[in-house]
Amino acid sequence: MQIKWIFSFLLTAAILVSCKPKSEVEKKKEELTKLKTEQQSLSEKIEVLEKEIAKIDTATKIVKKHLVKISSLQNLEFNHFIEVQGKVDAEQNVTVSPQAGGAITRILVTEGDKVSAGQVLAEIDNSVMMQSMAEVDQNVSLAQTLYEKQQRLWDQKIGTEIQFITAKNNYESAVKRRNTMAQQISMTKIKSPINGVVDENMLKLGQTVAPGVPCFRIVNGSKLKVKADVSENYASKIKLGEKIMLFFPDLNKEVPSKITYVGKVINSLNRTFNVEAELASNQADYRPNMIVKLKVSDYYTKGTITVPTNVLNNSDKGYYLYVAVEKDGKLTAKKVVVETGLSSGDITEIKSGLSPEDKIVTAGYQELNEGDVLTID
Repeated sequence: MQIKWIFSFLLTAAILVSCKPKSEVEKKKEELTKLKTEQQSLSEKIEVLEKEIAKIDTATKIVKKHLVKISSLQNLEFNHFIEVQGKVDAEQNVTVSPQAGGAITRILVTEGDKVSAGQVLAEIDNSVMMQSMAEVDQNVSLAQTLYEKQQRLWDQKIGTEIQFITAKNNYESAVKRRNTMAQQISMTKIKSPINGVVDENMLKLGQTVAPGVPCFRIVNGSKLKVKADVSENYASKIKLGEKIMLFFPDLNKEVPSKITYVGKVINSLNRTFNVEAELASNQADYRPNMIVKLKVSDYYTKGTITVPTNVLNNSDKGYYLYVAVEKDGKLTAKKVVVETGLSSGDITEIKSGLSPEDKIVTAGYQELNEGDVLTID
């Protein structure tokens, strides 16, 4: 009996909920959904009818005009370049190493200082050698005195020839030992081999160095050149004395130059050969190891038709572009297939397909089709 009562209660509650009147918001949402459905259906019908009318009624066909830019063609010089990456190199760019080992006691220059050939850059501890030198000096002085006395006696025909020769030999040997010691002391001074500027100092006071260990870098910027490794594919195209252009990306600067050296041997590891070009050294902007691009001309013609590379499109028939032509009193687009030559930068040579009087579409060509009506921007 209790179960029947519960079931009856739930059924009554469900009926009351379903009979609850809809709110104003719910009614408007239902109406909006219905209208959107009708709108989509109408749009589809309108689109179908427009297409059918366009096929049947050509008299009322709407002509769409394309906004473009056009340019005239000219016969111009065209130069194609091979671009090779190289670097600036100083003919006198050296690292200085000591000739003797020991601890650094003095550093006499700093980075940026101008130095001359033979100038002392730093000194190595030579205190033991200096003490030995003092002893050698005493021996030289004694040997000299004995030699001079023995010579005077020999001049007076006193003594034997052996005594005189022995004194002379002792003196000369002592002098040679002194010279050797002086040379060894000199080797404890690190000297610049060239005139230039201290580009790098690798030493610290008290540091122990040994022969062959780099201590300073000295650069003479008065003699600069450009060096590059060129692929063997261009071996027949790069000639000694040929004029080239040098482009410095960091400086955004281009300067003329010429090839001063062409290597005769191909590197077996990377299949390249060495090329050098002269570089004016009166520019403070140039730095050793600066990146530079060598632009070597491998093709030149005095007069040819060129177009911006970006206007060319590719198809199964080759490259094509659009030309603006007069048709029925209207400016229309004509698709022209062309034979292209080499490209240099953003310019491409046209071998055939265009004539100098043609006007090519240079902007707005992306959505063009054959016969489209054009409006010049």
